[in-house]
Amino acid sequence: MEMFDFVISADCLFFDQYREDLVKTINTILKPKGICIIFAPKRHNTCEEFCAIAKRKFEVTIDERYDAVVWDKHTKALENSSGIYDENRHYPLKITLTKT
Repeated sequence: MEMFDFVISADCLFFDQYREDLVKTINTILKPKGICIIFAPKRHNTCEEFCAIAKRKFEVTIDERYDAVVWDKHTKALENSSGIYDENRHYPLKITLTKT
């Protein structure tokens, strides 16, 4: 099986039944010291639950302010959304998994 130095994923954490399998898959396809970058919103506890599972296999870091332009858009949306913008569902966090 081919293995990779980097894996990039987005918005794939919200199905409860697949989080464990996602961690196993990432662990299988990443080379030693490989890095997986995931962008996903908190979506209640889905992000926390995924990270708890991922910590069994990876070093996990979560970054809210990963890009100045994105952060600026996010803060403006919070100020001006009139209830339409919900950071829990709409603002992606940057989750970095590093294979040890």
